[in-house]
Amino acid sequence: SLLLACAGIALVWLIRRPLRRLTGAGPAFCLWALVPALAGVAWLPQAIRHTRPVFTLPMIVQAGPIMVDPATASHTPSLVSMAFVVWLVGTALMLARLAWYSLRLHRDARVLPRALRVALGTLLGDDTLRHARVHPAGPAVCWLPHCRLLLPADLATRFNHDELSQVLAHERMHLARRDPLWSLAAEIMLAALWFFPPAWLAMRGFRLDQELACDAAVMRDAPATAGRYARALLTSATAPRAPAALTLWLTASQLKERLRMLPAHARSPLARRSGYATLAVLLAGLALAAHAALPVPAPSRQDTTHPTTASPEVVMSYRHRHPPIYPVSAQKNHQQGVVTLLVEVGTDGKPLAVKVARSSGTASLDEAASNAARQWRFNPGTKNGKPVVGWARIHVNFTLDDSQTATGKLSPPVLVEPYQRRPPVYPASARKNHQQGTVTLRVKVGTNGKPLDIRVARSSGVASLDASARNVARQWRFNPETQNGKPVAGWVEITVNFSLDEAKAVP
Repeated sequence: SLLLACAGIALVWLIRRPLRRLTGAGPAFCLWALVPALAGVAWLPQAIRHTRPVFTLPMIVQAGPIMVDPATASHTPSLVSMAFVVWLVGTALMLARLAWYSLRLHRDARVLPRALRVALGTLLGDDTLRHARVHPAGPAVCWLPHCRLLLPADLATRFNHDELSQVLAHERMHLARRDPLWSLAAEIMLAALWFFPPAWLAMRGFRLDQELACDAAVMRDAPATAGRYARALLTSATAPRAPAALTLWLTASQLKERLRMLPAHARSPLARRSGYATLAVLLAGLALAAHAALPVPAPSRQDTTHPTTASPEVVMSYRHRHPPIYPVSAQKNHQQGVVTLLVEVGTDGKPLAVKVARSSGTASLDEAASNAARQWRFNPGTKNGKPVVGWARIHVNFTLDDSQTATGKLSPPVLVEPYQRRPPVYPASARKNHQQGTVTLRVKVGTNGKPLDIRVARSSGVASLDASARNVARQWRFNPETQNGKPVAGWVEITVNFSLDEAKAVP
C-alpha cells in the first residue's frame, strides 16, 4: 500500500502541470485522488486477484531456512519487523505533530466580536458566520474539528470593501468545496509517507493545486471580478504563513503562479468536463492495472490440500547405519549436548553442505554430528512435484547413559531393511491423472516392532496416495527404540515419495 502510494505521488507530479494546461485547475487538483486510490488497491479482497504465481518477500519469509540461504533467512523477518517499527514510530510522531497544530489553532481561536460580525453580516451568511473565528493566521479555513473560517482581527482595516468581498468569496468557496477535509486527508497521507522525501514536496504542489482549483471556481461564478480578485491577491502577499493544519489562502511563492493562471480559468465547460472524464478513466485504469499486478499471497504451509513445496527428509536407515561417533575426549569429560544441523540437500538426495545452526557447546560433538550427516542420504525437497535443492534441519542428541557410551543417541525406531524394499501400490487412478506427491507418515512402533498407530503428518494432496502409503505401512516391521537396553514404544516419521518418473513408490 505504501509503495503504491509513493508511485502515485511520482505519477501525479509528472502529469499535473500538462493536465492543468489542457483541462484546467479543477481536474488537475482531482488528480491527487490517485494517491489514496492506489494505496487502497492493496486492501481489496484477494479473491478477485489473478492467480499468476509470484515469488514475493512474504513467501520467502514464510519458507524459512528450508528454501532460502540459512545465513540470511533468520535475519529477514527481524529486518522487516524493525523497518515496520521505525515506520510506525515516525507515523505516530507525524500524527502527534498534526494534532498539536490543530489543538493550538483551537486554543488560539476566539469568537467573532460583535462589531466584526455586524461588519461582515452583508458579506457572509448566518451559517458561515457561525463557523467563523478570530485567529491571527487568517484569512484561512481549517478543521477544528469542524470546517472553520479563521479571520484576523484587523480584517476590515487590512482590505478595502472590494478586496474584502473577494477574500470572503474565496474562503466561502473553500468551505463549499470541503477543502479543509481534503487538506486533513493529505496531512494524514503525508504522516504515513514521511519516509518518502518527494511526499514533502508533493504537499506543496497539492496546496497550490487546491488554491488554483478554488480560484477557478470563484472566477466561473464571477468572471467580471478578475481585476479586483488579482488586487486582493497582491494585498495578501504579506500575510503570515499559517500552520500545516490550515488550508492556506495564499503564500508568497504561489502568488506568481496564481496570478498567471487567472485568465486561464475562463476555460470552456467542454474542456473542463473532458478533463474530468479523462481523469476518471485514468484513475480507473491505473487502479485496475495496479490491482492486477499485485501478487497473490503464498498458501500457508499448513495447507495440505494442494501442496507446492516439501522440505527434505533424512532417510532413517542411512541415519542409523551411519550414526555420529561419540568422541573419546567428550566421553572422558562427560560432555553431552544437542547439535542442530542445517543440511543443504541436492536433487539427488546427497548433502551439498552441512552447517551447525546451534552448537552443543562442545566443538568435538559438533564436528562428529557434521561428519555423520555428510554420509546420510535424504529424500530431496520438492516443488510442484519436482525435486529441488533445499535445507533440512536435523537434531543430533549426544547423551551418556548406562547402555550407550559409544554413539550419539538416536531416538526413532528403525525400519527393518527388507521392508524398505516393499513399496506401496501406485493407485491406478493417480497414474491415469498423472498425480504425484510425497506423503509423510508418523508411525507409532510397539515393543514388538509392529505399527500400533499410523497417521498422515503431511499429505500429498491426493487421497488415494495417502491411503496407499498408510496401507503399506501397516505391513512394515521395525527395530523398536530401546531405553537402558530394553525395547520401548516410540514414534518415527517416514517419507513415501510417489513419482511417475520412477514408475514406482519408494519409501
